[in-house]
Amino acid sequence: MLCFHPGIIDLYHESKHTQTGRHKHVPEQLCCVLILQVDRHEELLRSCLRAVDALNRLPGSEASGPFTAFLKRTVMSGQLRDKFLMVQQERQEAEGEAMDVA
Repeated sequence: MLCFHPGIIDLYHESKHTQTGRHKHVPEQLCCVLILQVDRHEELLRSCLRAVDALNRLPGSEASGPFTAFLKRTVMSGQLRDKFLMVQQERQEAEGEAMDVA
């Protein structure tokens, strides 16, 4: 994960809820950079979770002890769990739409 000062993430979330899109104590340029960096970080994380989902769907992936341990210890516990489940749901919906078109 990116390392930000603890208050930076709070400022980012506050900026999404203000009329100007930035916190009153943060210069506009810095706020834009922070928002871009946080958005980029979140997209990179989602890309990694999509790759893990693809690996998890490979035949025999459950036979790999280290991969299964990684899923249980890192992905399915803590903060990543909800994001991983959302990635899986989006994939299932996309597959369903693709089947409807065919």
